[in-house]
Amino acid sequence: MGSDGPAPSHGVVCLGNDAVLDWTIAFCESVHQHDPEVPVTLIPFDDSVERTEAVLGRYGYDLYESPMLARMDALGERYYPGGGPVRSHIMRKFCAWDVYDEFLYLDCDIVTLRSLRPYFTMLARSDADFIYFTTDIDQVYRPGRLRDQMVADHGAAGFNSGTFMGRRGDLTAAEIERRAVEAEGLRPEFVDNLEQTFINFCVDVSGMKQADATKLGDEPVVAGSVMRLVGSADDLVIDDRRVPYSGRSVAAIHWAGYGRGPLMSYRKTFLKYRLAGATPRARTRYQVENVLEALAAFTPRRAYHLARIFPYRLRSWLSARGLVRWHGSQT
Repeated sequence: MGSDGPAPSHGVVCLGNDAVLDWTIAFCESVHQHDPEVPVTLIPFDDSVERTEAVLGRYGYDLYESPMLARMDALGERYYPGGGPVRSHIMRKFCAWDVYDEFLYLDCDIVTLRSLRPYFTMLARSDADFIYFTTDIDQVYRPGRLRDQMVADHGAAGFNSGTFMGRRGDLTAAEIERRAVEAEGLRPEFVDNLEQTFINFCVDVSGMKQADATKLGDEPVVAGSVMRLVGSADDLVIDDRRVPYSGRSVAAIHWAGYGRGPLMSYRKTFLKYRLAGATPRARTRYQVENVLEALAAFTPRRAYHLARIFPYRLRSWLSARGLVRWHGSQT
């Protein structure tokens, strides 16, 4: 799929395939509702994108096609030998630097609640080459010599690689491949969080000037789904004692790996976009199927996992309200 005419100078980039179609539908609908004129390009995670292409076509969005896809797959196979299909394709996220002159990358498990245009204005007016939205260095570099060096020498922030902004060509395929070789001996000090640490490493050592979106202005922020948000519909505000920018309006919610289902946080917001335009019958059928899928997935192993993370979830809930002290990520 491609667009006629000159390439737009800025746009939104995401990564997806048919396996995450529900997320992609909600993502595309939310961007289209709030920014109908902003172009969107989806990087295919793999070749399974037939239904995804149909969704993109409804909105006039593009599917990214370039030899860089194969090049990043080859890098993924070298970086994660025998790592399986997810790890072998995950480096395709770097193709974001090959799409628009100025881009906003968003994972597809995000819905936007208002216009994203202020972010493009923010990037254009700043002297930053790279803008991040949320951070947790414990999810990027392990405590120790390398982390201390990256912070001291490069100002490493430990950003979440699901939301960021950049400029075309600041990371080329050749440079990414060189950085992978440099990183090989450092990987014991990397947190194994798929592509996140390697993207951080590439940005950190590239010399790009980085900036925190929450400190560049008073624009609405990207909220993690584990944050406490108050309000309704698209008018949400962060009210979370763990978050330094609590009190700011929310421009988007990022579920960051948390699954869909009847117990997902901010489900009504997700369904508003996922089921936009659906008939009452289709809405009911979708939600019933959602519950049945969740019940089918509730195996003893799943129950054990939920029991193990319950103390973390409880502490998160309490600390968001200032009832206990929090140590951990807010993303």
